[in-house]
Amino acid sequence: MKKKNFFIDLKDLIVEYQNDISSAESSEQGITIINLIMQDGLSHLEDYVQTNLTNLAINFLYVNNSTVPELIAYLENEINDPHNELVAIRESQVEFDKKYGTETSNVKEQFELLETISMDRYLNSVKYSPSPIDVTYMYLDYLAEMGVDYSKTAYIDVGSGMGRCLLLASDYPFSRVIGVEISSHLHEIAQNNIKIYKGEKQQCTNITSVCEDVLTFEIPTEETVVFYFYEPFSEVIFNQLHEKLARHIEKTQQKIILIFLNRVYLTLEVSEAFELEKRIDTKIRKSGQKEAATLGMDNYTNDNFFQVTIFKSK
Repeated sequence: MKKKNFFIDLKDLIVEYQNDISSAESSEQGITIINLIMQDGLSHLEDYVQTNLTNLAINFLYVNNSTVPELIAYLENEINDPHNELVAIRESQVEFDKKYGTETSNVKEQFELLETISMDRYLNSVKYSPSPIDVTYMYLDYLAEMGVDYSKTAYIDVGSGMGRCLLLASDYPFSRVIGVEISSHLHEIAQNNIKIYKGEKQQCTNITSVCEDVLTFEIPTEETVVFYFYEPFSEVIFNQLHEKLARHIEKTQQKIILIFLNRVYLTLEVSEAFELEKRIDTKIRKSGQKEAATLGMDNYTNDNFFQVTIFKSK
């Protein structure tokens, strides 16, 4: 719910002062106006949130050259997005963090992080959202059907956030489990979660989180490497990663598996390095339907709420 409050505050300010912003004679004057508005209107927020929201407005208008009405429309779309409420309902039913003393369940928006977020990162990276536990175990189990030897396999969560999937993957006998996360704030939380987690089924203790851009991340040398993606970034970033992986496969002949939750990047439709292994539509549990209905979320129980798509190197 915090996200809505943040964006409502920002939208209300932009609406109130849109004539002043639109009539600015230069970008410098417009930026000055926005800074003054935000300093006063967002003073009740944490400094880092205020700074990131201010930068969002400035970059949207003066780097992307968007109009004030376009910024308002963007904020209204974010306000009306039910994702955070859906996650809260789902997580209240599983109580993963309550059981293990970890911190993985809350959605974290980019502007909430204890760090300055550039517009490029805001546009090309996304919020942290915890992967559903049952779906994660389902695709991890499926690896055995593909003939994967877990003991000779490295599992990589790309955009691992607070490390939920690292903990779940450690319940399998992987050679090692690695999270790659660009946010230093989320990386620190993940490191703490790794120290805390003592799952009753845990079979891998070689778990690490690295704070790094995945484009510079060194691919492990295990016989097989599994990369997991829960919509971590834009098509632009994935295209660059795909090129890196394709070159690596051509050079090493290493077996690489890509697992996607929901979004699949368009590049893979014409990829010469990867082929489709399987698509799995998962049914969301019906508990929580009443709570979702009260929020106007009729799509909560759609059979295709989560889709897992698996590609493997050719």
